[in-house]
Amino acid sequence: MPIKPEHLGVDPDLARRILVLARIIAPCVETLPDDSPLREDAIAVLRGVAAEAAALPPRSLASTGVGPMRETYRDIGSCFTEDDKASLRSLCGLTSSPGLPMGSFPDPGLVSRLWPETYT
Repeated sequence: MPIKPEHLGVDPDLARRILVLARIIAPCVETLPDDSPLREDAIAVLRGVAAEAAALPPRSLASTGVGPMRETYRDIGSCFTEDDKASLRSLCGLTSSPGLPMGSFPDPGLVSRLWPETYT
């Protein structure tokens, strides 16, 4: 059973937006088994994100200020810290830096035999 908005303990619409972003960060969040401790870990991370997001002002308020003091507000995606993202990715067995090349690379060719690379 997928993680439901009720598990996050905040407004259901806010929870749905958080879950959508979580699926972008770590697609396996949707398919973690009910009896898995990984699912409970994911819910714990998402509850923290939800608590942070619940403290944000409405989306219609971008910034506010009095005199020289000014405060600018963030979007919900910024409630996912780098630690939150890495934690969710680790539950899926993903690396903390997706998109980087993985695997073996071809053996050096003719050019590398003519001009060998030196590593210092």
